[in-house]
Amino acid sequence: MARSWQRAEPRVTHPCRPGSRTVTGLLALIALMAVWRAGMQRQISLDSRSSLVQAEPGCRNATYGQQMLMGGQAGPLGSRSGGAAEVEKGLERRQCPQRVPGTHTSVAFLHVPKTAGQFLARVMKQAMPAEGRDRFCAVGKDYSGFLITPCIKDSGPNKQQFELLGDLQRRFTTECAGFHVHQDYGFMQALHVDHSRTLTVVSLRHPVERATSHYYYHMRKLRDSPNSHNLSSTFAYWPHNDTDFSGLIGYASQRRGQANIHTRQLGGGFGCQWPGGWAAARSAEQVLERAKRTLESFCVIIINELMEESLQLLGAAAGWPESVLFSNRTLENATPRARRVPLEVKRQLEAINHLDMQLYAYALQLFLRHSSINAAAKLGMADGAA
Repeated sequence: MARSWQRAEPRVTHPCRPGSRTVTGLLALIALMAVWRAGMQRQISLDSRSSLVQAEPGCRNATYGQQMLMGGQAGPLGSRSGGAAEVEKGLERRQCPQRVPGTHTSVAFLHVPKTAGQFLARVMKQAMPAEGRDRFCAVGKDYSGFLITPCIKDSGPNKQQFELLGDLQRRFTTECAGFHVHQDYGFMQALHVDHSRTLTVVSLRHPVERATSHYYYHMRKLRDSPNSHNLSSTFAYWPHNDTDFSGLIGYASQRRGQANIHTRQLGGGFGCQWPGGWAAARSAEQVLERAKRTLESFCVIIINELMEESLQLLGAAAGWPESVLFSNRTLENATPRARRVPLEVKRQLEAINHLDMQLYAYALQLFLRHSSINAAAKLGMADGAA
């Protein structure tokens, strides 16, 4: 279902509602970072630190990821999130293009499915010029629509995926300046994306929320297809009734490309040998380490559950005005609101996506540090103006 999302004026609002960060939000992030730093020095796990942020009584309808962020009893972030030293070193690896007044930067957006990527692509497209070489590249015109099908094969890209790569090799930064793809990071390596000259963006979502949304999105697409009368034969994960979640578990664990998709996409773990990309990983742990190092190099990390703060970071990095970033938009959520997934099923989804749980926890730590630095800079500018 769709939900309306827009920037809230600075005020105290309910923490379970989208757009309810306050100026609020900047001060809260600084306070949370102070707790984070103290906790990391004592090696306190991130989920125990988050319990310091109390959920309000009306938060039962918050998403699983939002409950987790607010300290609800929704489960741990992951068992192997980064320590303080790793996070600080990770911050040093972050690469952003230098902003030059009067010019526009190119944008490369690694789009993990069901992390609000289409919403973010629309934001970027509106923030960039509508015409000329500084515009966002148009799918189907500037580059192949095959971006939606990730290359998941050991033998390398197929004809259509090579066409996608070739289109962007010819046009990106020469005829248009922004793109988003569902391919793994090896695609960006093959395209020779330079993090110091191109604004790199990646979006993440709590792995349980992402997996659940993808499952219901797929079912909705099937219902809307011309062959919807034959669903049982075209989709092996259809639920038997409203309380059956075996299809969700099967889809998340068995369907190719679903389990640990954040980690595999950032760590080149789809097994696709893009020219100039990584060699095949030897283990899941190597894919996770690659994903963490790749994540560190991205200029902007978007966290779906913290969309307002994420857009503030995007605007600060790109120099885009908040009047564009926070204009009225519709943010899709494929998971039916009335469809309550039991906690034990969510725990199983956590286990299936154990690498993503660790990567997401680390992404949150990097995000909070980025946010606190940005908030401090804004407060410093405000003090200077006063």
